[in-house]
Amino acid sequence: DEVGKPRWQAKMPEGLRPLFNLPSLTGATSTTTVFVVEGEKATLALQKMLPDSPVLTSANGAKAASKSDWSPLAGCDVVIWPDNDEPGARYLQDVARLIRDNDPATPISVVDVEALLRAVCGLKGWVYEEKAVEFKGWDAADVAALGLEPEVLAVLINEAIQSSDQASEPAVGTDGRNVWPITDVEWASGKLYRKTVNAVEVYKPKEEFWAKVC
Repeated sequence: DEVGKPRWQAKMPEGLRPLFNLPSLTGATSTTTVFVVEGEKATLALQKMLPDSPVLTSANGAKAASKSDWSPLAGCDVVIWPDNDEPGARYLQDVARLIRDNDPATPISVVDVEALLRAVCGLKGWVYEEKAVEFKGWDAADVAALGLEPEVLAVLINEAIQSSDQASEPAVGTDGRNVWPITDVEWASGKLYRKTVNAVEVYKPKEEFWAKVC
């Protein structure tokens, strides 16, 4: 301090920050499935559910992915489990881009969170549509807290993993949401369609807005 006495200071180290739970990568090979989630709580919860798989996250939340060093994941078999909300979808895109900045060939898959939660509802006897609002923002820690057997949950997670080339940057709509124009299909109606994080939408020219289709 000002008089030369040592003291503690809350401060991040200079440069890129190490990934949380980085030691779990020790001994990993190119065939090892490595999970990336959002936040330390979700990391620890999923690591407990999947003790044989490395689970990591970046420092300082969903908006700070670029401040961490993702180079250790280059060439790994990466699965990203985003939070079940729009910040989670943006985090997914950011992380995929940052990993591929180090190695464009890194295989990246995604946990289809809706598919996983629908499967959980099937086991619990719930109706997904009745629980959808409650599921907003859910992450691996919330799923772990349901108390399902780890072996059962591991199967559900594995079944919900989908290969994803959506790791490329989506367009950003005027409403601030991530959108993917559907341009590879010719529609007989001539209408414009797009995908968002949560829906397929069609453009209504008279009303000048995008309406949800499914």
